[in-house]
Amino acid sequence: MDKISIEKINYEISQVDELFNSCQPLLNLCGLKKLDMIETMAAGSFVHSMYNGIEKTLVHIFKGINEEIPNDINWHATLLEKAFSKTKTRESILNNEYKENLNKYTKNFL
Repeated sequence: MDKISIEKINYEISQVDELFNSCQPLLNLCGLKKLDMIETMAAGSFVHSMYNGIEKTLVHIFKGINEEIPNDINWHATLLEKAFSKTKTRESILNNEYKENLNKYTKNFL
């Protein structure tokens, strides 16, 4: 993988880390009480931003190792599935334990 790809990946990871750290008070609040509408919207925005950061990181990884980026109607799900898959030339990018947890949340939406 070239230096520019690695820098892009590291940047995206740092953005996700910064988001997670800055939203820690909101995450703590989620465990303490039922959120009101504004807090729920903030939590939704956090989840959306986290997912976008992870997705951007995966795209940079696949581009950096010259693998095709999915281009179908379900490319978001296909990208994740690809990240969980091992190939002849690389190990899986994401641990399958995460896949099981994600499936609990997404089974009602797909």
